[in-house]
Amino acid sequence: MRTCILVLVLVGGLLFVRVLPGTAGDRHYHGWKHTEDHSGEFGRSLAAPWPFRSRTERLQAAAIRPSQTRDAMETELVGTGVLRVTNIHFVTGKARLTAESRQVLDGVGRLLMDWPSLRVEISGHADSRGSEKLNQVLSFRRAKAVRKYLIRRCPIIRGRLLAPVGYGESQPAAPNSTVQGLAKNRRVEFRVLNRDELVRIAQMRAHRARGK
Repeated sequence: MRTCILVLVLVGGLLFVRVLPGTAGDRHYHGWKHTEDHSGEFGRSLAAPWPFRSRTERLQAAAIRPSQTRDAMETELVGTGVLRVTNIHFVTGKARLTAESRQVLDGVGRLLMDWPSLRVEISGHADSRGSEKLNQVLSFRRAKAVRKYLIRRCPIIRGRLLAPVGYGESQPAAPNSTVQGLAKNRRVEFRVLNRDELVRIAQMRAHRARGK
């Protein structure tokens, strides 16, 4: 049985309408994956799960977010006191980590194990799409999921990871007016709270390296 699919997309205040041919029962329409929000509030806002967001975001992420190597992560942590990880992904609208993100977090866990005296805050951040309240709650749940995963994989760092914090859209790393900016704002950060200790250890290690 042939059906027609009416697609409504709101971009910058303009409503775009497109009619696509489809087949009843299909779960993919022209390469766009149909995902359902099991809460029953399907497509309630641009920040909530909607049919075409998940695959598009993954493609955008792959295009602008290079993988962070161990050396690159450590350099960022030492230089800024903050490790910003933008290639940690979740199921759309939820706090469930994807398989590839677990691999990224395994690397973060190994890095933190090498800095045993640091106290680290895990914070979740969101872009500006959707309601401020929804973004704050979702960013907290995602930060909590990251902390839970790291503790399960690396129990030794449990005492160093403080309670997770969700900042929602309140601390953007880039303007939300571009695709690249939106992607940078969907992130998880690991912020060192005892920065003096971080500097002390880094200087000690650098001194030892020069002495070899």
